Amino acid sequence: MKHYFLSVALALQVSGIFVPVIAQQEIPALRNMKVYSPNLISSGQPDRNNFDALAKAGVQLVINLAPAQERTSIKDEEQLVRGNGMEYAYIPVDWNKPDKEGFKNFMEVMDRSKNMHVLVHCSFNSRASAFVYLYRRSATAGSKDQDYQVMEEIWERNRGYELRSSPQWISFINEMSVSGVK
Repeated sequence: MKHYFLSVALALQVSGIFVPVIAQQEIPALRNMKVYSPNLISSGQPDRNNFDALAKAGVQLVINLAPAQERTSIKDEEQLVRGNGMEYAYIPVDWNKPDKEGFKNFMEVMDRSKNMHVLVHCSFNSRASAFVYLYRRSATAGSKDQDYQVMEEIWERNRGYELRSSPQWISFINEMSVSGVK
């Protein structure tokens, strides 16, 4: 994977475009972390002390999809993120009732952040990986089947919260895959 990022960076630099990438080797170990591209990562809740390392690794925007009342949430996360020079977007997504409005807000933030290095997180990377899957499905030419498989693998690591055991998420993902956020 390191070689992929180096290759992308070199290819862009050789073509006259310099786009800094997230320094993957500097990213702290985050719960269920997935690096999708040189500028997009999803994960479970970072620890308080991870935000400094994320900023140093090049993350510019943290999008938090976990509601504040969840046990893994950090009450002053926004201050920690902004205090480390990153931008912060809070889009709480109800586990039992994911909705189109939340996804629409997420899409708007992602569309405004196309040239930024972004970390999308929730408690365990279930919500985050689902939203990233749906975003990539609509915004990139990536492999939809492969992206879906990646999302399922992330969910499988969350015992008791596997995708197959979460009908509300299966319905939501299917609905957003067909209708989008129109």
